[in-house]
Amino acid sequence: MPDDNINRSDLVVDFKDVYGATITDKVEIKIYNTQLLSLKQIFNVNFQGSPVRLQGVPAFPTGHAQMIITPMKYRFKQRFINVEAGVTNNITEYFFVDPARGNPSPIEYADVTAKSYREDLLRILKTSEINEAAWETLDKRNRALASPFTTVDIGVGYRVDRWELRLDGRNLGDARDPISESELGDAQYYRLPARRFDFTVGVRF
Repeated sequence: MPDDNINRSDLVVDFKDVYGATITDKVEIKIYNTQLLSLKQIFNVNFQGSPVRLQGVPAFPTGHAQMIITPMKYRFKQRFINVEAGVTNNITEYFFVDPARGNPSPIEYADVTAKSYREDLLRILKTSEINEAAWETLDKRNRALASPFTTVDIGVGYRVDRWELRLDGRNLGDARDPISESELGDAQYYRLPARRFDFTVGVRF
């Protein structure tokens, strides 16, 4: 099917952050038609807080395509689209910031009331009994208070001649509190290992 016989329509794409605001970022959008492999389009667009129009995208009956979205600061995303002919098609997608590319900064207590999510955050702080003084004592990368926890380890053994038998129980209360920040990803933490029992047999030479 020659290209000049293909229906085409415009796409208005609105890429939003988790707060519902249109992003400000440079984005590469690839559209690969699944019916005609020769129809491939790449749009390099600069979002400035408002939706962007993509012109001349193949539409029905050849409107099925894979859309691959690669922002600079947000996580990669892909989806399939069906572009209708004769109308402007609207696409809205939500994006999470890519921790490896973003440059987050801690929120100061004085800034909380200016945030769009202030009501929920202030409710959580009040429930957690975190006031301004407590806020300033928190780790800048971990805005949460951790309750103390107790672990119990018990070990018993029996030795005769050259032989030794041991049974060790670790974390018998099965506490699973977070104990250290993980290097594997943003806002991820290692938890205390679960309850376990080790049985060992030893011999001396």
